[in-house]
Amino acid sequence: MSEQLATVVFTNFKGGSAKTTSSVHFAQYLARAGYRVLLIDLDSQASATAQFGIDPSREVGLENSFAAWTMAREEGRDLPAASICQKTYWPSIDLVPGGAVLAQAEESLGRRSGNGKVEDILYFDELSSFLNSVDDSYDIAVVDTRPDVNILMTIALHAATGLVVPTRATMTDLASTGEFFAHLASYVADFRDAFGSSLDTQFTKVMVTAYDPTDRSQEALVSLIRERFGDAVLPGEFLHSRIMGTAGFGKETLYEYEPSTDRAAYNRVLASANCINQAIEQELQRVWGRGQDADSARSPEPRK
Repeated sequence: MSEQLATVVFTNFKGGSAKTTSSVHFAQYLARAGYRVLLIDLDSQASATAQFGIDPSREVGLENSFAAWTMAREEGRDLPAASICQKTYWPSIDLVPGGAVLAQAEESLGRRSGNGKVEDILYFDELSSFLNSVDDSYDIAVVDTRPDVNILMTIALHAATGLVVPTRATMTDLASTGEFFAHLASYVADFRDAFGSSLDTQFTKVMVTAYDPTDRSQEALVSLIRERFGDAVLPGEFLHSRIMGTAGFGKETLYEYEPSTDRAAYNRVLASANCINQAIEQELQRVWGRGQDADSARSPEPRK
């Protein structure tokens, strides 16, 4: 069975929601399951890029970031999309790195959106066009976005098969998540009025991150989040643990770290990550029409 490349976008308005941590862990979960993954870093802070051992300040520029694609399109030049998809030390994960240079991508798209040319009105499909050019090489694209309203986040929305909105169990994060959904609803309405169509997103899920089950206030807020957002909230929570800090100190994820002590704590937080990631994968299985039986979710087959 052959499916179209699926794109999962991790986004929210608030920094510190574990958005990058969540997107990188999901990419690695998929790679371990046998998928061919393209991780696209559209955050100028480039934490996802740094996680894979690339220094955004010295190793990422106009020639090897998404800015290369937007500039080439603005100038009418042909640029093979695959030329900016870099190999990583994970055999099944390629990366489009991010960095400060993404400001040039924002400026390029901004110029196109305001120049009045008919052919540039559809600038918001730029990420979709890029992904269509590499469709045969990957099963799933995972996109990490900047935590605010910006053009790169907007083009990611238009490319998304699914949205994942990470949030911590705090009142500030809950308010920010509410604001994100209000913005999304307003943008979709305005876009429909202007173009007579909507986004093609197949699912939107809220992910509770950095959860401490011993914190009664967080427990109450998770109940509130589930009450407010209902079935849009992913089952389970991505647990908080000092293991995350220990692994992060060596720039390792849970899928790379090998604990020397307290394996029980490591196993708990790893199980929480797997539960969350499996639930997102099941949404993709549903979009692809494969069903959601547990065995296929645990042992997926990559796209043929």
